[in-house]
Amino acid sequence: MVLFGASGDLSARKIIPTLYHMLRQSPDINWALVGAAHEQLTVTQMLERSIPFIDSYDEDIFKKLIERSYYVTVDVHQSTHFDTLFSIVTDVEKRHNLSGSRIIYCATAQSLYCQITVQAARTELAFKCAQSSFVWCRLVYEKPFGHNLESARAINACIKNYFYEHQIYRVDHYLSKQLVRSIALVRFSNALFEPLWNANYIKEIQIIMNESIDIANRGAYYDNHGAIADVVQNHLLELLSLVAMETPARLSGDDIREQRAHVLSCTRVTDILRGQYQGYTTSPYVDVNSTTETFAALALAVDNARWQNVPFYIKTGKALFDKVSVIHVIFKAPECLLTRSCPPDSNYLSLYISDDEGISITFNTAGVDDGQEIMPITLQFNYSQIPDYRPIDPYMTLIFEIIRGDQSVAVRFDEIEYAWSIIDNAHVSTYPIYIYEKNSRGPRELEIFEQQHAMRWLS
Repeated sequence: MVLFGASGDLSARKIIPTLYHMLRQSPDINWALVGAAHEQLTVTQMLERSIPFIDSYDEDIFKKLIERSYYVTVDVHQSTHFDTLFSIVTDVEKRHNLSGSRIIYCATAQSLYCQITVQAARTELAFKCAQSSFVWCRLVYEKPFGHNLESARAINACIKNYFYEHQIYRVDHYLSKQLVRSIALVRFSNALFEPLWNANYIKEIQIIMNESIDIANRGAYYDNHGAIADVVQNHLLELLSLVAMETPARLSGDDIREQRAHVLSCTRVTDILRGQYQGYTTSPYVDVNSTTETFAALALAVDNARWQNVPFYIKTGKALFDKVSVIHVIFKAPECLLTRSCPPDSNYLSLYISDDEGISITFNTAGVDDGQEIMPITLQFNYSQIPDYRPIDPYMTLIFEIIRGDQSVAVRFDEIEYAWSIIDNAHVSTYPIYIYEKNSRGPRELEIFEQQHAMRWLS
């Protein structure tokens, strides 16, 4: 693996710890890491930044990681640096008797993606290859991918000039989470759900990602993006596409991506509520007059036969009173045939994506008194209930799937462009900003949003 941005926060917190655990769990896999960044570092200094983020740290494993890791100072604007990097990579491959297959991982600012792509192609650090090639090259680009439709198209066009789409992994670690990868399985492998997964039986779908933390030291980045570009476009529209997609030919690879793209192509925003937590503008590197949202609630429509008149609601925010990532599928209430005590709520299926991943279903049953009272019951399963269950880190899944060549963990070029088109066409900046207190539900206007849409948030 050639890791651009090797001295950065993402590499220290996620990518290098994942490689450490991969070495620990699969010591027989032969690979090497060449880190590249603009800082003057030794390979040990590059790796030591990850130690605080490594669970069950073992010094012997870490020494083995050092033995197969290298570091090169690279200024991506200097073409000669790529010549040097290519020479070092080929030497490393010979030293470790590697096959020549490469992962070029861009954990850098998106503004550098095209420059890295062009120079990697020029030097053949990254090379074009057929999908069936024994020796392969795969290029990984971290989201966010662009900051609007125009910039995303420009990056896609640049990459397309040099490489095939099957080589490209625009990764969203959210797609590698255990429960997210199980959404399609839950739906398509259960007769309890699949026949009901349409406008005849579903009233609405809520996709929620509440965060209790504020922006901390991310002001420079966050103030240029906001909740809608940082979370809605990045993660939550992908969840919407997974929930709403038509049946793929197979539950893998490009078949899933084809159906996700189809959903996004017919999705539009119908309403937005924007908020900003009290004190945001006093955060480091944030404009004191900033109108960037730290909270967003959106109503969306998917304009196809399956989802006709079914609203989708998305909500996300910083500094809220709770932390939860969940999808609620709310079913329509049947006609009440009781003479009294009609059920106050309908059935709903909840898919929890946060730390304690799991599934629950809420339904109505007879109460314990005279049998005429209705009582809601929730059945819940959490992966943590499985004996000896160990959650799989999303980045571990991500890297193994890249090695396997499974692109279901990546986003195709048209998915990216459709998602940005949804956001650009919503004219986000025309909606006002409402201030809310930290550790609250969000702006008080959220109640008005609920009233206007005749709905209530379940989380």
